Amino acid sequence: MPTTASGPDLTPVCSFYNSDVCPLLPEDFSELRDIWKLCLIGYSIGKTPGYAILGKYMANVWKCNATLHIHDSGWLVFRFSSIIDMGRVLRKGPYSIQGKSLVIKQMPPYFDFGKPDMSYVSVWVRLPNLPLECLSLACLSKN
Repeated sequence: MPTTASGPDLTPVCSFYNSDVCPLLPEDFSELRDIWKLCLIGYSIGKTPGYAILGKYMANVWKCNATLHIHDSGWLVFRFSSIIDMGRVLRKGPYSIQGKSLVIKQMPPYFDFGKPDMSYVSVWVRLPNLPLECLSLACLSKN
């Protein structure tokens, strides 16, 4: 007979509402809400590096106490132990890992890991030897 992992006992609540749909109430979220406030989400352009590479990157570049979870959808969830560390990491970007951009942002409430959320990506462009008179908005906006 196969063994199954045991978890917390769940209480069925739909029967209380006499419905097939169970409403989510504010008190249902309170237990974990503060945990997600200390999280950044992100992704690596291209193939996502593994835990070992990202862990070394976090230790050597960010130099703070943070944990990593790679969601099944490919999103990276970085959980920080302090708001100060999280803010510092968020402000010090942009970041790249293995030559590819690492895009991060603060995790919004009710984030949907299934939808592509990042419509715009910041890109740093180097224009060596660009004449000073070309540093106008009109020149830099040309296609």
